[in-house]
Amino acid sequence: MPVKQKKVAVAPRRADDMARTRDQPPLGSLQAKILKQLAKLGKDAYAYRVLGQLMREKQGYIDPAQVYTSMRSMSERKLIEALPEPRYDSRGPPQKIYKVTAAGREALRLTKAYHKALFDYL
Repeated sequence: MPVKQKKVAVAPRRADDMARTRDQPPLGSLQAKILKQLAKLGKDAYAYRVLGQLMREKQGYIDPAQVYTSMRSMSERKLIEALPEPRYDSRGPPQKIYKVTAAGREALRLTKAYHKALFDYL
């Protein structure tokens, strides 16, 4: 299963120490939940709606800055993209509608596979 590799946080003493790595999923839990919500919402997938859905799902408070920062990061990594035309609502500013890209769907699939393999291992 292809996953992100991260160097172990020890100073290398021998050449074979550099080869030791730790598996990580491609996405963190919040990013995976955001991608899942974006895919589920479809044409209503804007950041504030995603935040509201996540808060309802968790039944608690989530800092909006975490969601907006994660979405910006995922947009830079080309996992999501904003549609060219924002949606205008009479009650507020224009809403950027996002959609999940093929790379985002693949990252979500790999994250699910990573956690399933970890669950099966335990």
